[in-house]
Amino acid sequence: MAYAKDGYPVEQASKIGHLKLINHPLITNLISQFEEPELPPATSYPHRTGTVDLGAEGRLERVVTIDGGQATVPNAYRPEKQLSFIQVAACMLKMQDLDYMRSHPMLDPRELARLTPDPWYHPVVLPLAGVRLPRMSVKETIRNLIDAALTQTGLHETLKFLVYREWRGTYDIPEDKRPHMTCWKCNEEFFLPRHAMSLNCPACSHEHRLADYLRIGADSADDWTKEEAASNLRDVMETLTLFHFLRVFPAQRAILTRRGQWRSHAAEIPQPCELWCQGPVACRARSRACAEHPNR
Repeated sequence: MAYAKDGYPVEQASKIGHLKLINHPLITNLISQFEEPELPPATSYPHRTGTVDLGAEGRLERVVTIDGGQATVPNAYRPEKQLSFIQVAACMLKMQDLDYMRSHPMLDPRELARLTPDPWYHPVVLPLAGVRLPRMSVKETIRNLIDAALTQTGLHETLKFLVYREWRGTYDIPEDKRPHMTCWKCNEEFFLPRHAMSLNCPACSHEHRLADYLRIGADSADDWTKEEAASNLRDVMETLTLFHFLRVFPAQRAILTRRGQWRSHAAEIPQPCELWCQGPVACRARSRACAEHPNR
């Protein structure tokens, strides 16, 4: 009923009932902004402080590219079973090789393999539902697989380097601002002792690994998780791979071998080197946890 009649109340969901909503000052302000045809004022930018000579010869000698992808696959006969396949790769290219590719757009795949002999590549498989390791829930399986993946790729050391700010000689961070995490069992907050890779919750003694600090899958049920867990792990691995190069190159002067392993070889690392990571540079969501302090 659109309006009151014969003692019946007004139907609030009718169009005439919306007058109360439209006349509200906050809604009136939003509607006026919506109907405003004028363009916003031009954005003012800081004053230019210098110039860049685009014609000057570049000093970059190598470029490192980083990218990742994922695909979730259900079982065709048992759709409640799902696995997510994650791949993160990095490749180091010489600038002269990039120039060669630019001048030869129709390269033989074998020639391309010769120009990119040392890719860093590591696939990870995460169960989302219906698949688990023996005597473990899906949630515990995800925890163990993430820990194993970061350990095998060497990214665990980079995560430790970032979380504990190991580029600083002294740990002069106020105690209330030091890295902390929530226990996976009792949900109590506790601080992480510096350099610790394994730690126990002071409240319930539940054992944790540093990978648990990322809390990927922490809010999932025991027997299933959202695809978001796989997306978070991919983002974290991409971010950690970027910082892995930044950490290893200056400290160890290392390069990638054909099998994607690191080895020391100072003579083969020219400077400077540029790194490219697919996607936004800012660290968001779970990836922000592993790079919170460098992000500042």
